[in-house]
Amino acid sequence: MEFPYPSVIIENGSSRTRAGYSNEDYPSVIFSSNYAQNSKTGKTFIGDDIFLKNLDFNYENLEIYTLSDDNGLIYNWDHLAQNWEYIYRNLNIEDSKDYPLIITEQVWNSFKNKKKYCQLAFEQFEVPIFSIFKKPLCNLFGLGKSTGLIIDIGSSITNINPILDGTILFKGSVHSKIAGNYIDLHILNYLKKNHYHNDLGSIVPKNLIGLPSNKYTESFKNTLITNDLIFNFKKLILSANLDKISNKLNLKQNFNKPKKNYMLPDNRIIEINEEQVELVEPLFHPKPYTNSILSYLSNDNSDSLRNIEVAKEIYQQLLKNIVVVGGSSLIENMEERIKNELRLTLSNFEIETYSPQDTIERENSSWIGASILASMNNFDSFISKQEYEELGEDLIVERFK
Repeated sequence: MEFPYPSVIIENGSSRTRAGYSNEDYPSVIFSSNYAQNSKTGKTFIGDDIFLKNLDFNYENLEIYTLSDDNGLIYNWDHLAQNWEYIYRNLNIEDSKDYPLIITEQVWNSFKNKKKYCQLAFEQFEVPIFSIFKKPLCNLFGLGKSTGLIIDIGSSITNINPILDGTILFKGSVHSKIAGNYIDLHILNYLKKNHYHNDLGSIVPKNLIGLPSNKYTESFKNTLITNDLIFNFKKLILSANLDKISNKLNLKQNFNKPKKNYMLPDNRIIEINEEQVELVEPLFHPKPYTNSILSYLSNDNSDSLRNIEVAKEIYQQLLKNIVVVGGSSLIENMEERIKNELRLTLSNFEIETYSPQDTIERENSSWIGASILASMNNFDSFISKQEYEELGEDLIVERFK
């Protein structure tokens, strides 16, 4: 099966959407997965431009919505179609019928969603062939490996997936909502309590300073706080702690890193001390009755590796090839902290971790891996439009297990 054009690859993450051609090294279209809609006119805005300061623009009725639910799965299908239309326009594609389409999915994606993806691809965009690649495989192949343990710390979900010789061991796959957004909540609470007089309403993002509060919606304001204030704070200030911690008091008394300064949207400069590492700790030590994602690797009662029922040699092979990815893995020292935690709790095994060392590669690792897989693929994992029309659901079940 030959096509004159490369495949289009789309990754609709909870936070960011990435898209581009399979013959490119990096995605060429990257934008927020959220979209804005005027509650009065119904007009929809997609892309990052809407979040830039424009005093001539009316934000008064602009509400922000997401494409994905709390489990990182698409639920807003009408606006996913608009998301894809935006991608095709920005890729300068005049007719989607000419280009194979690949999307990436979470391991726990439902058959119902796979069916909807196929309907959208074939019935609305009329693509010639279509495939769904699983994100953990993309992340692993992106590093040139076929066996490993993927730890993906995203915005809404952290997930662990063991992969052996290119096959995902589904019994060992686990996911948790203790992820980047969980850290964001702790950052916001810290800023509110210590620098905004415990008044969340007094936090105004830079792009809205100078506008009356009745000129923008709460959802628009909160999205800008996350996209600007929280994102930059996490990127510039936070660091995973590599010292032994017994409790919060111990951390404060023994904190010896240089202080960091951070400029708030109103241009105030604040000093950050032990909070640099303290605000990352909830990822490893969440509230009572909530499991850290790493507990699924080290807890006898909920052991991800134990669930897959393989020989100890396979455990060792997986643990020597741990791949740490996801936007929140970019927090300073995060990979090293994960390695230290696992070496402590799995002391009978040799632990080694790997990550794309280039920031751009780590942020886009799943998309890059999908591009590599697409170049290796002989279209056996694709469904053609003709096959879809003739076999429908039976083929979807078989091809996209």
